[in-house]
Amino acid sequence: MFRYVTQQDSKKTYLYKEIQHIRNYLMLMKKRYEVFFQYSIHLDNTVASVQVPKLLLQPFVENMFQHA
Repeated sequence: MFRYVTQQDSKKTYLYKEIQHIRNYLMLMKKRYEVFFQYSIHLDNTVASVQVPKLLLQPFVENMFQHA
């Protein structure tokens, strides 16, 4: 996760890489909250190669833990 966040190669990334980063983050949170937290991620292959701003989804997922 640290490597993904600190990479300076580009400000954009592919959606599948962004989702993989979110999966890593959610795995850590699952360890923390164990029985209180379940999730599933479904990504259609047709949008997996779309470029998005790096760390686009992270704030939404973090807010879920803080405000939900």
